Amino acid sequence: AFGDVTLDEAWLGYQVPDDGLRLKVGRFQTAFAVPGVASKGLDRNDSPNIDINWTDGVHLDMPVAGGWRGHVVGQYRHRKGSGAVAHAPLDFSDDGSRATLFLGLENKQRLGPVTQRMVSLTWMPDSLADRGLGDPAREDYVAIDARIAAEWPLREGGPRFVAGAEVGYAPRTPLGTAAGTGSGSDTGGLAWQVLASVYDFAPRHHIGIAVGRADAGWLLSPDYRPNDRSAEIRYQWQFLPKTSMEARVRERTELDHPAGTRARVDRDVYVRLTHKF
Repeated sequence: AFGDVTLDEAWLGYQVPDDGLRLKVGRFQTAFAVPGVASKGLDRNDSPNIDINWTDGVHLDMPVAGGWRGHVVGQYRHRKGSGAVAHAPLDFSDDGSRATLFLGLENKQRLGPVTQRMVSLTWMPDSLADRGLGDPAREDYVAIDARIAAEWPLREGGPRFVAGAEVGYAPRTPLGTAAGTGSGSDTGGLAWQVLASVYDFAPRHHIGIAVGRADAGWLLSPDYRPNDRSAEIRYQWQFLPKTSMEARVRERTELDHPAGTRARVDRDVYVRLTHKF
């Protein structure tokens, strides 16, 4: 809640040298996102931008074969809420909903221009109040996600073009009445995003765009609100070794809304100065 003070990282870890097995136990950060100036994720991207999120549990990260690594995250969700993003009508008041399981397979070894590919599965038992938080019925919430990214030099020693895409799907979603869209049928469970960036289009100047959409039944993204489409342009300038500037222009538009109302449209701009010491 607003006004609370807590630790966002407090964990113990073990790591085998030479990119071997890694293990974390406690409260830690897990972040899987498409790279870019406006880097974003549809699932499990703790603390994006200036937000503060965390994961309570255990994270096993282990080599598989051919540059692939497997991720197993077992997460505890408190009955009053969660440090990680989970949009309503996800609810953790049921005793069977406290554990979330995330399974991922990721490869960051370069394959031609491709620099990242990943598939993942999230299982949240007894956590979806598909008929609304006031109804005692609860269902399992399952989400499948895939992402890919690539990079191309625009000239030797000069600018780089980085592009990526991600798509997610939740087969079981809440009713529109529970999600606030006004519909009595199931909401959509599809989410997607496309990112493109140019790094060093002038020395230490970077610019990127991000366009995405999340149906009202996609409830896991820290970067895209359910039932929204979003488009943004982001610019970064590293004008001193420890000081940088970032600016963003964004528009978000509601997808579905109750009859007799109009779609909510949010437009925002920020300029941020960061100094590291």
